[in-house]
Parts: sequence; structure tokens; C-alpha cells
Amino acid sequence: MKISTATPLHLSNHEVLSHFIALKRDTDALKQQRANHDLRDKVDMREAYPLAKERDDPPDGSTLPRLTDAVRRQEDEADRRGWSDELAWIQDEVIRYLCSDHVPTARQTADGVAQLADTLQDHSLTKGEVLQIVNLAPTLPVELYAIIEDVDSRFEPGAHDRLEQIAEQVAGTLLSQPPHELEPYVTRLQHEPSSRKGHEAEMFEEEDGEEEEGFMEQEFVTEATYGAAYEGGVDDEVREDIE
Repeated sequence: MKISTATPLHLSNHEVLSHFIALKRDTDALKQQRANHDLRDKVDMREAYPLAKERDDPPDGSTLPRLTDAVRRQEDEADRRGWSDELAWIQDEVIRYLCSDHVPTARQTADGVAQLADTLQDHSLTKGEVLQIVNLAPTLPVELYAIIEDVDSRFEPGAHDRLEQIAEQVAGTLLSQPPHELEPYVTRLQHEPSSRKGHEAEMFEEEDGEEEEGFMEQEFVTEATYGAAYEGGVDDEVREDIE
């Protein structure tokens, strides 16, 4: 057993996205190779043991690639490695998050990230601050106030001008639109104003749901002034055995 004492390296969101895109392509290729392997086995089995009466449609092997030694090795390796739905789901969720609207990673490039990291060295920022600026890509000075500590004292005088300069440097490294290969993963939040009719229908649905579930019963407590239901206070109790 070997214990690693090396300092862990910090990765930007763009590096993580590039890595997961490569994993996604490998996973998709693995899935397709396993499907080809299974289909090829079904075709070979149907040819070796033909049925007198077909119950289902026979497997169609016309879409399979030509079988060569290299293809056979790839399909056998894919069948040996197996397929994990959970791993594919994790990959899809990470890529979908990094390509969402509130994360600028999809509009970054490897050259732009490297250029921004080098440019930020001129502002005497810490490694953590540089990494956050690269990942969040703030384009407004007010956003940089939440990332850089003690802005007024560190950039005195002219702290606001320095923040505007950093924001312009960040904006200069961003693309206007995500690249074409990331379009399938880009998720955009759509805010559609609902009409009054739709709003009223939604309110009626909520009221119907409350009627179906039943309203909470309200209990009213009444104090009787006489009879068996009357309960006097502690001081009002009269005990005959105590004088």
C-alpha cells in the first residue's frame, strides 16, 4: 500500500466538463458495442438453430458493422466491461448541470480559461479566488465583491475600477453561444407568463385538491359554568379534610 502525499490539483469546471464529455462518448460507444454484441449473438443463434415457426420477428443483422478481428475484440471487451445505468445517469447529470444557463462553463474554451488564469495573476489574487473567478466567470463588479476578500483594502485606491477591469477580462474570454457539440446538453430555463385563465384554473385545481384531502377539523373548547363539565381552578378546589 502506497500513501500519496502529493498536493491535490484544483480543476476548473471546464476541465471537469471536458473530462465528462470524453467519458460520455466512451460510455455511448460501449453501449453501442454491447448492443451489437448481443444482436450478433442472436443472429448467429437463430442461424445455427432455426425455428420451425417464428414466434417473434427475427433479429435484423443488416445494421451490424462488418465483423473483423478488431471489431470482435472491441465487442468482446465491451461485453466484459458491462454497462452501468447509474454511471450513465451521473455523467448526464454532471454534463447537464455544467451546461445549464446559470453556469457559464458551456461558453468557455480551453484557451480562454488558460488566458484568464494567466491574466488574473496580475491582480495579486489567491489560488482559490482565481479558481472561483474562472468557474463562475463574473462579468459584473458586484459579483466580484462576493468572491474577492477585502476588496477595498487590497485594491485601494480605485477598487471599483480594478473590479471593472477584471470583469471585462472575464467577459472577453466567453463565447456568445455554446459550441455546437454541447447543444444537446444545454438546458435553458423558460419562464412563460401564465394567462389569467390559466391562473384561475390552477387556483380551482388547488381548491379541489384541498376538498378531496379534507379540511383540518377545528375544535372549539367551551367552558361550562356549571354541571359535570365545569372544572374549577386549583385555588377554587375545596377539600373537606383540610381546614
